[in-house]
Amino acid sequence: MRAVQEASTTETAVLPAVPPAAHARASFGRAPLALGAALAAAVAYAAFASGAISLPQSVRLEVGVAVITALTIILVAAGKLRFAAFSPAIRGTALLVAFTLWMGLSIDWSTAPDLGWEELNRTIAYVLVLALGITLAASMRRGLTVVALGFLVIAGVIALYALGGKAFPSLSPLGIFDLNHTQTFARLRAPFGYWNALALFCALAAPIALRVAADRGMMRLLRFVALTILVLLFVTIALTYSRGGALALFVAIGTLLAFSADRARLTAYALIAVVGALPALIVAYLRDDLTKDALELAARKGDGVLFALALVLGVAVTLLLAERLLPFDDRLRTPAAITDLGLRRIGLAAAGVGVFVVLVFAVTGGLADFTEVKEERRSDPGRVLDTNAGNRWVWWEEAVGSWSDRPLGGHGAGSFPVSHLRYRHNNLEVRQAHSGPLQFLSQTGLIGALLVLGALGTLGFAAFRRLRATPPRERVYGYTLAAGCIAWGVHMWVDWDWDIPGVALPLMLFLGVLAARPLGDEEAEPASAGGGARKGATALRVAGALAGVLAMVAISIAAIRPSLARDDTQEAVRLAAKGKPADLKRAAAKADEAADLNPLAVEPLFVGARIAGQRKRYGEQSKLLREAVERQPQSYGAWFRLLQFQLLLDDAPAAGESLRVLATIDPYAAVSAYDFYAAYLTELPPSSASVAGTPLPEFILPTATAPGGPTPAPGGSAPDAGSGGSSDSGSGQ
Repeated sequence: MRAVQEASTTETAVLPAVPPAAHARASFGRAPLALGAALAAAVAYAAFASGAISLPQSVRLEVGVAVITALTIILVAAGKLRFAAFSPAIRGTALLVAFTLWMGLSIDWSTAPDLGWEELNRTIAYVLVLALGITLAASMRRGLTVVALGFLVIAGVIALYALGGKAFPSLSPLGIFDLNHTQTFARLRAPFGYWNALALFCALAAPIALRVAADRGMMRLLRFVALTILVLLFVTIALTYSRGGALALFVAIGTLLAFSADRARLTAYALIAVVGALPALIVAYLRDDLTKDALELAARKGDGVLFALALVLGVAVTLLLAERLLPFDDRLRTPAAITDLGLRRIGLAAAGVGVFVVLVFAVTGGLADFTEVKEERRSDPGRVLDTNAGNRWVWWEEAVGSWSDRPLGGHGAGSFPVSHLRYRHNNLEVRQAHSGPLQFLSQTGLIGALLVLGALGTLGFAAFRRLRATPPRERVYGYTLAAGCIAWGVHMWVDWDWDIPGVALPLMLFLGVLAARPLGDEEAEPASAGGGARKGATALRVAGALAGVLAMVAISIAAIRPSLARDDTQEAVRLAAKGKPADLKRAAAKADEAADLNPLAVEPLFVGARIAGQRKRYGEQSKLLREAVERQPQSYGAWFRLLQFQLLLDDAPAAGESLRVLATIDPYAAVSAYDFYAAYLTELPPSSASVAGTPLPEFILPTATAPGGPTPAPGGSAPDAGSGGSSDSGSGQ
């Protein structure tokens, strides 16, 4: 621990230079508080907007972050806020910006460029939140504590909301929140819509709650509130049945214990929180009406009340134990033998335990089960003991396989839903590799993966250098944020956290506030310059602020356009359903407008082609379908629609060529397309060119017995892995 506590004299980067007096005013002014409130609102919105994964929720978040950034730029230029960070943090931020630029460039060769555009917008928002976190902590005294406590409040509200689906599913507080979100799945997943994301979010808050509960310097009421929240977090994580969430929780709590000198006290409060969680978990795991999916509301209400009573009882027991424990706070000291252990030794011990677990896992046959493809027990509480990877192994193999074909640049941002089709050997549908690093490799290649992982690693290094120079009172809350970052870093290897703003924004915020140079730790200010120099500096700040605001406007426009295109596409579908000539004309105009707003997407062209067919404009229909395959040559949906159209025109040779392309895009699903094509050939009239001897397309069919692709009838449509759509949230962990 000696290395952790020694001071650091690292170089810094401070932008812009503002007099120390202004720093002091900023720390007590309203600007930092307003910025903190805005960031808290962004984090809360991302969580309650189903993780802000899909349009239009993601766009609202991205535009909101851009607006907050524009206002922050103005306040920095006015001297009300400041951006100041250690130089490693500046380098880490620069690496993340470089990754964002590389991602933007990769759209040019992406097999799903429209999804790449959405990923680019999302990553830009992450960079902005990182910069806002640095600005917040550099402008506020005790910024680490403020951010930690603010996040704890948000997590407590989310845990209450999630548990409300078990306890009171018939309630709708204020007419806004419908608590009946366990109707389809008994497994907790709201408000994120994905159980693993909910578990990870709660795991990030757990070390904060534990730290406050064991903090002798905090008010007694606040300690009891934090302990109550800790019980709620434990219960919520357990009822997500998320093994990855449990892993993140253990890593977060273990990291906090490793960094803290008062491990005995922290362990004691953690244990009484576990005791408090047990009554609710016993009821939730043993009552059938709380574990079965798709039950009627009436069947769940009675056991829900029983669960609520057990939860209240558990909290009461925890608080009673805490009341008895408070007088012994000073006596809960960590043995000297444990205190003297350095972080390196603790890390080596943890690694040794991990190696031992892996060896036992392999010897007992768990490794074979881990790689096996099988149907998941999604809502069975017993799944937490399964050794199966939730089919992740096959997706990791697909990601590695696609990366090996394009090792440097990958297949482009947003491309995994398409490359997955080429490399799969089963009918599993998925849109993410369920491993952040492997998906970075598949989509952005070795260059992109090194940039983003290097950025996160450099920012983490900057955070720990800053913590070594932080006063002890503030440092202990910095450790809670660092513990959350480490837990996130472990969890991202087994899930798609980077694609979920609801859990990625907290990471960026934590890294930002940890990497900021704290207020009151400024370098010596330069001597006062003359009036002309001051005017020049003011003009430079104004010009920089104007450029920054204009950049935020451009970022907002780039984020909005895909959403507007999606809205116009949906409006075109609605108008086309009416079938009247005037409505079809308006629908075609809307589809054209959507295609112009998002020149990378193919869905507007599909809708436009369908409308052209309704209007009997077959030349226009053919042109739109051809344009779709030109926009996205690897889109299964585009080529399948073109195949259907060619067969309707009795153009068997052209359809055969389309089928050949389909076989290269998704060999597994091409079985269905081939059957569709063969059925058509059997019904050809005797004069058909194919019947007269035109050969079938030559390609090797897979040996799969059950096609994983679409089997639509003529005029139907196949799912398009290359265009937009919601991300999968059904895979367990």
